[in-house]
Amino acid sequence: LTLSKTDKSEYLKVLRDFGYGFDHVSYYLDEVITNEQIKTKTELIGIVPNIEIIRLWYLKYDLINIKLLLKNHLFSKSNDLTFDKQAVIPIHELKEGIINNEFSKVSEQNTELLRSLREVFELKDLTSEQLSNQVDAVVYAYILKEAKKYREEALVTYLENLIDANNLITLYRAQKINFTLDNFKRHLVSGGKVDLDVFENIYNLRYDEQIEELKLHYHEEVINVIRGFNEKEDLSLLDQTLKQALINSINNYKYDTFSSGPLIYYLLAKEYEINNVRLLYFDKEVEVANLLKY
Repeated sequence: LTLSKTDKSEYLKVLRDFGYGFDHVSYYLDEVITNEQIKTKTELIGIVPNIEIIRLWYLKYDLINIKLLLKNHLFSKSNDLTFDKQAVIPIHELKEGIINNEFSKVSEQNTELLRSLREVFELKDLTSEQLSNQVDAVVYAYILKEAKKYREEALVTYLENLIDANNLITLYRAQKINFTLDNFKRHLVSGGKVDLDVFENIYNLRYDEQIEELKLHYHEEVINVIRGFNEKEDLSLLDQTLKQALINSINNYKYDTFSSGPLIYYLLAKEYEINNVRLLYFDKEVEVANLLKY
């Protein structure tokens, strides 16, 4: 509530007063947010019983660095790259493993994933878009496999529902820009609870026909947004509703103190907090009731 009433000129100061980020003065919101994420990750590594769960969670941020590195090597050739500081794999390991195929300089815990990404790098004639899709598929498959290996039900549930949410958003974005079915299929990521055939089979159907299938897999709140697409296709509202459904789906795990459930819930809640902080900074007209709840 305080942030919603704070003038932009005072916003970063108020965040710092709340203990956000590091103590030094920051002049950009992104810097404050990145520092807060780094601080959170560092603090958690020192107290959680299995730091591998932290690693798996933050591998999502490595997607940014992996794509940036590969696309720069294959397409743009820039020497001025800004990598995401929240990622967990050192940049030199990404370069040695994926680009140079030199795994003697890659840590054991990262070798399997980087070997799989090296195979993507060796594929011929990929467009930038196809490269991104391949990287997403490899990284999410790895995180999900490792989460299942550790029998971390909360993390598995989160990942499966995240993939389902992303695939649903992809469906409507692809329709909006008139992707062919084959192009749309290349953008889907496997590993969710909803079979990819579901999305492929409904791609060219009307909204009401799609809903008949989607209501078997998604919460009513999500379906209600899609029902409104006949009047206005609001992908921002769909994205917001899917995010709310995502955290609700792991709500019960936050009480399971014998698992990583409380940790996973906290990490996702932190992401939603940051989403709200960013939204309040850039949109002073946003209603507090429309912020993500956690």
